[in-house]
Amino acid sequence: MTFNDHEGSTKSYKFMKDHEEPLQDINFVPAFEEIDVEYEAGEGVDITLHDGSKMHLTKIEEDYNPTNRIEALTRLAEAREKNEVLTGCSI
Repeated sequence: MTFNDHEGSTKSYKFMKDHEEPLQDINFVPAFEEIDVEYEAGEGVDITLHDGSKMHLTKIEEDYNPTNRIEALTRLAEAREKNEVLTGCSI
């Protein structure tokens, strides 16, 4: 049920849909130079993003088994506590 849903109302569903304007253009992705880093398995690296913020990446060990659910969840929880982002896993 919509209140004031009659012809001429500026609060009706039809009026609002006819006068709808987007607040932001969410399709815009600014172009930046790619950030490329290389580091060995088991090591970590700090990187600075384009906005000046910093991120710590840690490449997981080569013997890591991503199909072991308990190990995967444990590694994610540990990474969250250390504010690091895990990378480097492939099956």
